[in-house]
Amino acid sequence: MSELPYFWRANSGGKYCALDSLQNVPDAHEIAYGKTRAVGFPANAQYRMNSEFKKQIALADNLWGPGGHRVISARLKDFIEARKPTGVEFLSVSIINHKGKVASADYFILHPVRILDCVDQKRSTFVWNPIDKDLIASCSELVFDLAAIPEDALIWRPRHLYYDVFVQRRLADDIVAGGFTGVRFKEIEEYGG
Repeated sequence: MSELPYFWRANSGGKYCALDSLQNVPDAHEIAYGKTRAVGFPANAQYRMNSEFKKQIALADNLWGPGGHRVISARLKDFIEARKPTGVEFLSVSIINHKGKVASADYFILHPVRILDCVDQKRSTFVWNPIDKDLIASCSELVFDLAAIPEDALIWRPRHLYYDVFVQRRLADDIVAGGFTGVRFKEIEEYGG
């Protein structure tokens, strides 16, 4: 890879709904670690709108889910899927509104299962997690070894930073140019996980 990737965030704009935890999915924590879940993923998987943000009810193309889940609309899923990313699953979920009714059944967890060992540990500034020794607990300066990121890696998770999703610039720029709502991509220099 020749250019630094972006890391994927969401932008509620003060109007798009926030989500509570994923419901009806056993071992949902595996999603944050990039473990494959496509086979046998429950048909009744859902997120409820977070009751702390009752006025935020609009649905964006990109919603921020707890545990770092990227929850995207069918429109954004189709846009990404057309680019044939490797190592990415799209797990179907419904969004339940504040009244307990289905606001949309056309959302997906964007679930990268491709883990790249791309963090330059010598040039990055971070602290290891004292409980899970393979996880970075906090990072004030993140540096990637670009040679460890193949050109065909459009979306991935870095080893040691499983909760975070990174995306090649060309795909992120195409998503922004496509006018998708709720998307925000940040420079690695802004990373503070």
